[in-house]
Amino acid sequence: MSFAISLWNEDGLTFLFYSLMDLLVCLIAFVLTRVFCFVLFFPGDGREKVFGKEASDDITGIQVWAASLIAARWVVDLAGELKDKSVIELGCGCGLPGLAALAYTQAKEVVLTDYFQHAIDNLKHNISINADVPNINDRSSVHAVDWTNPSTWIKDEKGEVKKFDVILGCDLVYEIDLVVPLAAIVLSILKDDGTFYYVSGGKRQGAKEFITALRDQGLECDLVPLADQYKDNPLVSSTIKQIQTNTNKQKENKMSHLLCTFVAIAALYSKR
Repeated sequence: MSFAISLWNEDGLTFLFYSLMDLLVCLIAFVLTRVFCFVLFFPGDGREKVFGKEASDDITGIQVWAASLIAARWVVDLAGELKDKSVIELGCGCGLPGLAALAYTQAKEVVLTDYFQHAIDNLKHNISINADVPNINDRSSVHAVDWTNPSTWIKDEKGEVKKFDVILGCDLVYEIDLVVPLAAIVLSILKDDGTFYYVSGGKRQGAKEFITALRDQGLECDLVPLADQYKDNPLVSSTIKQIQTNTNKQKENKMSHLLCTFVAIAALYSKR
């Protein structure tokens, strides 16, 4: 499958990569999955504002992050756990873990969510250019979700907040103010026997508090340091020195991540 890149100028929806590193990170994700094509969207104010305390301030979905590479590999290893399950990815940006679930597992349904319209458009595009994944259009959907606004949360056929068997997430917390709304939506949309698979950057502000918040609300949490296979260079070929340098930086960033499996109490009793 071809590797798609779009650009953005003032006359239309043309998207720019601001640095070689952004392009290389995208390339890493493409080679890793061997099937996905990604377009990274940069809005006009992307240079001035990336992180923010409110959902409307956040445009972190402009690139594929190290945590999403880890999460995508983890999803493939969890294929058996996702079979016939309803899956939602929160704050998915370019959607690599969710797309991995669509391509490499037999998940019944995979919902990709983010907030900004440019991220939503990007997710829809990434699904469309991976049309060779079996039943991808029937099994996938894209929704704009604001963690701080329950009216935007996905509803079921009865108009109530829809609950899912599996939630996916990676490095969703980078500000302490995000802990409460993120914990609230996780607890609201996770089924009583559901599981939340989360890749946590332990050095990020609010990361430890988020884990504690979910534990305090009754979710059992299993923390596992990254196995060596998640730290390997994902590139098939690394003969270009610049690419190898970037990959090493990615590898260093991955060292501090943890694999967090949050299990609802009902699920624990059902397995005993």
